[in-house]
Formats: sequence, structure tokens, C-alpha cells
Amino acid sequence: MKFKATLFALLAASALPSHGQTTTYTWYGFGPDNNWTSNTNWSPTRPASSNTTILEFAGATRTTANNNLGDWALDLNSLNFASGASSFTLTGNSFGFRELRQIPVSNGNGGFAKGFWPQEINQNSANPQTISISAFAFRSDSDSFINLHEGDLTINSTVYIDSDPYNHRTLTVGGKDLTRRTLNLNGTLTKGSSSGEVPQLLIRQGKRVVVNGSLALGVGGDATVTGGGRLEVGPVALWAIVMFCSTKTARCGCRTPGKTSPTRL
Repeated sequence: MKFKATLFALLAASALPSHGQTTTYTWYGFGPDNNWTSNTNWSPTRPASSNTTILEFAGATRTTANNNLGDWALDLNSLNFASGASSFTLTGNSFGFRELRQIPVSNGNGGFAKGFWPQEINQNSANPQTISISAFAFRSDSDSFINLHEGDLTINSTVYIDSDPYNHRTLTVGGKDLTRRTLNLNGTLTKGSSSGEVPQLLIRQGKRVVVNGSLALGVGGDATVTGGGRLEVGPVALWAIVMFCSTKTARCGCRTPGKTSPTRL
């Protein structure tokens, strides 16, 4: 009975998602075309749809990578541009991000192992990257992140932020340090669920978001710019936001800190 109980516990633990059980699918572009369905473009193979899936784009081969897996057929936890990667352009069908939460399980030492890996994009290359996917959604009812760790990122897609009816969800643009790096939003950033709370955009210190598309998150405190962050609205942008400068160092287009005064920069 003790053996059966131990075996059952091991099997139960192995069925739970954990960071060690995430699968990273790395694009090297060694296949016959630019398509995501070509197994030999990836290592170990083309990605599976799961909140344990991590996509990483590396190297300098087939840098126009086309998602032909099917519209909204792919869910993933995070998308990374690897350190040293050439400039990539991602095209094709829509996909969704989902967070990964590990259910606490015994770690064998009297404690419990658990973890949380948010839905996020990580720009780890000094070379600029471009996402021109039709659309993508941060689907989990939790906060999401775009991390400009080493370089700039341009998004030409429609980006949905899903929320539940009771909680605001935040898309944070940040990075590992205070170096000025830029996210260019040339598509539409908007809420996903029609019944959800209005999502928010948070720009961390040292990061800049340039809106040349449409920023339409809803009404009320939609964009928060921390000290040293910057929000720029281009001349062709469509926007429906109220910006609130919380500090005198926040360069968000407000004429007076503490006043709602959206202006073009």
C-alpha cells in the first residue's frame, strides 16, 4: 500500500505543470520555407498549443517567420527574441498567451514547490524586432508584460487584453534596467472581453511607448507612466485615453502633474 501511495503521488506530481516541464521551441529556420508548420524550422519540433509553450526566435536564418498553424490555433506562455538574434519579422495567423501557474506540490523536503510564469514577450536582442501577426491576445485573467530587456520592438498587430468583470488587468512595458528602449504600437491595443473591466497600460521608468495606431482601452486611468517613462502619440494615431501624471518627472504629455490632459507630443 505504501508503494502504491508513493507511486500515485509521483504520477500526480508529474501531471502538474511546472517550470521544469515547460517546453521551449526554438526557431533556427533550417526548414524548406518560412512557415511555422515546418518541423525542421524548430528545435525540437514545431510548437504545441499549451500554456507551457515558450517560443524563442534565434539566429539569422529565415527571419521572416510565418504562423500558418491556423487562426487562433496556438496558445503559448511566452515569446522570446533570443540574445544576439537578428531582426525578425513575425507574420501570419493570430494566437493567444496564457499564464502558467504551478499547483503547489510537495518538494520532498517538507516544503512545497510552486511557481507563476506570466504571459509575456521578452525582447532579449539588441537588434530591433517586429511582430506583424494579424492579432494576438493576452487571454489569461491576469497581468501581462512586454519586457524590452535589450532592444526595441514594433507591434503592427491588434493586441487584445482580456479581463474579467471585476478586476482591472495591466499590460506593463518594462525591462531589466532603466535604459531607454521603445515599443512602437502601430496596430490597435484594446480590451478583449466585452464584459471585462477596462485594462490598463503601465510604462515603467526608462521605457517609451510610441502610439501610431489606436489606443482604445476605455474610459478612465488607462495609461500610467512612472517617473522617467514616456508615452508618445503620433500624428496619425487614433486614441481614446485619459492620462494621469503621477509625478513631475513623468513625461506623458500632461501639461500639469496630477491633471488629466492628453496631448500629442
